[in-house]
Amino acid sequence: MPYTGIRMEGLRDLQVMAEVSESKIVAEIPERIRQAAEPIRVHAQDLASAKIRNITPAWQEIKLGTTLRSVYVAPAAHRRRGSHLTRPNLGRLLVTRALQPAVDEGLESVAAALQSLVDEVFAEQGLGGER
Repeated sequence: MPYTGIRMEGLRDLQVMAEVSESKIVAEIPERIRQAAEPIRVHAQDLASAKIRNITPAWQEIKLGTTLRSVYVAPAAHRRRGSHLTRPNLGRLLVTRALQPAVDEGLESVAAALQSLVDEVFAEQGLGGER
């Protein structure tokens, strides 16, 4: 089954809270989310170098990105226009041998870290209680 991501209800609300609140913990939300996903990025890089034959250092580098609604890992390099050294299957190899396995292995720890962050923010903002 293809990976569809961690669905985190209220992520946008947390980000809005981070923008308007003067609270230290709420202001740390974007960085804490990135920290939670960093082990996946590192593991994906390790898998790319170990599982993909003849991959160059530039292509085994993985970046961690964030948008308003998601956190993602992707190759940091882009193919240069007119490059005569193409490897048409590299994208598929990166996904199947590095990115997907790294996400699958790190999913539970990231979900736990994000849940902990949500609990801390709610407790600090007085929004705790039964969910």
